[in-house]
Amino acid sequence: MSNLKIFLILIVFFTLGIILYFMTPFTGDIYVFLGSSRLADIQYDGGIMGAIKSWDLKPLGNRILVYIFYKISTLLVDFSQKQEFLFVLKLLFFHFILIIAYFITKILSYLQILNTLSKINLYSFSLIFLIFHSYAFWLQAEFFGFLFAIISVYFYFSDSKYSIYLSGFILAIIPLLKTITLIFVIQVFLFIMLFDEKNKNKLLRLFLSTITIFFTFIIIIFIIYPQEFNDMMLAPKLQSTFNIWSFSYLRTLLLFPFKYFLYAGSYPFIALASVIVVFMAVYSEIGKNIKLRIIALWFLGFGYVIIQNKYFIYHFSSLSLPALATLILFYKNSQNYLPKWKKYVVIFLASIFLVQFIIINTPINYILSSSRFSFQYKEIMEEYQSILLIAKYKPKDLDNQKVLYLEGGIGVFAWDSKTESKYFYPLPVQRLKYNTKLKNSLEYNNLINKILHYQGKYILLHKKWFISNYTDLRIINKLSKYREIKRINDYYILSKN
Repeated sequence: MSNLKIFLILIVFFTLGIILYFMTPFTGDIYVFLGSSRLADIQYDGGIMGAIKSWDLKPLGNRILVYIFYKISTLLVDFSQKQEFLFVLKLLFFHFILIIAYFITKILSYLQILNTLSKINLYSFSLIFLIFHSYAFWLQAEFFGFLFAIISVYFYFSDSKYSIYLSGFILAIIPLLKTITLIFVIQVFLFIMLFDEKNKNKLLRLFLSTITIFFTFIIIIFIIYPQEFNDMMLAPKLQSTFNIWSFSYLRTLLLFPFKYFLYAGSYPFIALASVIVVFMAVYSEIGKNIKLRIIALWFLGFGYVIIQNKYFIYHFSSLSLPALATLILFYKNSQNYLPKWKKYVVIFLASIFLVQFIIINTPINYILSSSRFSFQYKEIMEEYQSILLIAKYKPKDLDNQKVLYLEGGIGVFAWDSKTESKYFYPLPVQRLKYNTKLKNSLEYNNLINKILHYQGKYILLHKKWFISNYTDLRIINKLSKYREIKRINDYYILSKN
């Protein structure tokens, strides 16, 4: 097939990807991240240090990254203009994806894919590979982990003098995004070993520079903000999905094949690559070591999903690097070992997943929202509409007051106001249902004290999220002293009697 025909096909897919990217919403988590970034500016003195001090369930690496995107967006549009702000944020993130696509193109060039495909086709493929991730991946720690893994691989294969240290620097950041993203670091080493196994000295230098820089980061964090380590220790206790003493991991393992087939549709390249890797493992003649490494790469990705004990779509970002590695190996070796009929099988299965992707990630999903396979598209759209309404009905006399937020974290983003507690979504209290040991923790008791002694005028309450999980009579009594002035779906704006 000529480069021109390939380019025209890629343009069709690129256009579809762009439409899906800009028409689908951010998930609820992103408004929480942005709320933390806003508090960094209005309550914690701003800047990177403000982002470090502003609490969120995700570690400081993810908070800093989101803060940078938030801050640049606020330079372009006022934060109070919610719809415009979110569009600019998405546009800014898209430009970041354009840069990462360039890095993937350079990696493909280093791996000599350029011999058969033009530069524009390589770049188009790289961009499609990124843009076809589900809307649920954007601005999540896992997706950042994958993007940083790409940057690290790019610097590793680059020939500049200090590139190996830049590669190690980027790798050292990845575990700071979310502790378990350390798995992405291991995947990078396996990826490199697939394509550059003979250069062991260079790989050793990368390993040593990564370790050195990572522990330097740890020391710096300990000096400037030791509270981060307490927050990191608290995080697993606040995750209902980490309650391993009452949840059977066997059930998670048994559900994995079904969930994988279902969720792989959220990213067709993972689906396609997972089919290809089976054929490669069984039929290829690429060598035992390469087979073992590519299989290990995939199993690390599977392990990342299973360990977290809950199938959030963005957890499957851990399979993006294995998918890329598989597609590269397939392209480089397919003519040697893959009979023609097997190519058609791969194309057929990939087409099924592509249709599944379109159904899952577009407004078609809204029509199918009664289905249990809807991926909460309807709920996400409703939450977005709720946020806009909550922002619209922000009390006019709120001024610089601190607000008690008893909801899942979107309140700060909607109202642009300070919070009574650093836990602007009160997980140490709300998660008591899943982890009763929290009742003895300092964080739980401090937060209860904050709630019970709150003297401010307004409370934003999400009954389904808070009251259904936590029914302490003292808090019910506290809420009885406030009257409802506006209800938006299951959100209640309360004012003091």
